[in-house]
Amino acid sequence: MPDVSIVSRYIALHAALPLPASLCRKIARRLLFESRREHIPPYVALAIAEQESSFNPQAFNSKTEDYGLFQVHFPFWKRYFARKSSGALVPLKPEELFNLGINIRVGLLILRHDIDLEKGDIARGIGRYSGRKGEKRMVYEQQVVAREVRFLAYWTDQRHAP
Repeated sequence: MPDVSIVSRYIALHAALPLPASLCRKIARRLLFESRREHIPPYVALAIAEQESSFNPQAFNSKTEDYGLFQVHFPFWKRYFARKSSGALVPLKPEELFNLGINIRVGLLILRHDIDLEKGDIARGIGRYSGRKGEKRMVYEQQVVAREVRFLAYWTDQRHAP
């Protein structure tokens, strides 16, 4: 299991926009926690966050209404997620998906759901997460796997660095 400092440095190096070290560390901690909680390899969660938003927690696609780090597609998923407030369930609001903790939790719940639908096949679950079909799905899967490999190489180098 990679540690927070290695994941945090990786995020800082590969984010499309410069991110403060404190935010990189917060993303890393939450990704590691939620990936462990959902039994998803952390390098898979990291690769999807990088693919979807280049690690930008405020990413928003107005055309598709995809929000945050994991680009959660609100129009589809809104009916499946709610939070407790004063003992009652309150539907998830789109702006809540800009909350880092909520976005990572929801993104990895969706990924876990997709992997389960694919009978535990992580690669096919990744393709399902993309929402794409046919060749576009395969291209997405390949892009995510390339990011996984890049992180694993980085992690190996960092573990063996003096």
